[in-house]
Amino acid sequence: MRIAKNKDISQLLYSCYPEKSRQPDSFVKEHVLIRILSGNMILHSISATYNFTSGDTVLLKRNQLVKMTRIPPANGKYESVSVYFDQGALKSFAAENNIHPQPIYTGSPVVLLTANTLYTSYASSLAAYQQGETNQGLTGLKVKEGLMLILHLDQAATALLFDFQEPEKTDLEEYMNTHFRFNTGTERLAYLTGRSLATFKRDFTKIFNTSPGKWLQQRRLKEAYHLIREKRMKASEVYLEVGFEDLSHFSFAFKNKFGQPPSLI
Repeated sequence: MRIAKNKDISQLLYSCYPEKSRQPDSFVKEHVLIRILSGNMILHSISATYNFTSGDTVLLKRNQLVKMTRIPPANGKYESVSVYFDQGALKSFAAENNIHPQPIYTGSPVVLLTANTLYTSYASSLAAYQQGETNQGLTGLKVKEGLMLILHLDQAATALLFDFQEPEKTDLEEYMNTHFRFNTGTERLAYLTGRSLATFKRDFTKIFNTSPGKWLQQRRLKEAYHLIREKRMKASEVYLEVGFEDLSHFSFAFKNKFGQPPSLI
């Protein structure tokens, strides 16, 4: 349940899952602070896999693709509160506090913040909002409070939070071969590789001699075949892992390419 609907400022989000939830791949559009109240969150980024648990406070860098699985505790629910720091709020905060824009951030895009009771108290104050309405002024104060806490307890995160630069043009072949498992659109891939959509399509065809859609499906099916044959994984485990959204579509495409269903490999 979103507890701040205003689109002009960063948002607060309360999440609750009574059952294990593996959501479609997520694009982290803005920096986000996540406090896990109960249960576990398994997060797959391009650099590593993390298993965060109740009491952990995590900072995710914007402009990255991730896979998330939320696992409730026995006889309980997975719960977390999140604070989204959009670029407008960060630039305003930086101006008010004399913080200069930072160079391009090259550290980890997933940061486990310091274990501290101040984060615990802050998360409790956020959770209290889930039952009622809030407004732009109150939400803005909670966002600023979160930023002040991070800078007080995890000052190194300044480099992550206040890097305002957009993605630079990157090696397209390398990027696609390391990100094909994430299910996202062509426009977003163009943005993340520092290109316009037209330039992305032109560069892609020049490198791979086919369209992005066709290449992605073939590359995902190749990876799925490897996981099923060599790792003995089931189709129900593989299809989300390699970037498909639907099991039936995956099974149809797999059989169409390899001549038999995944269960017979």
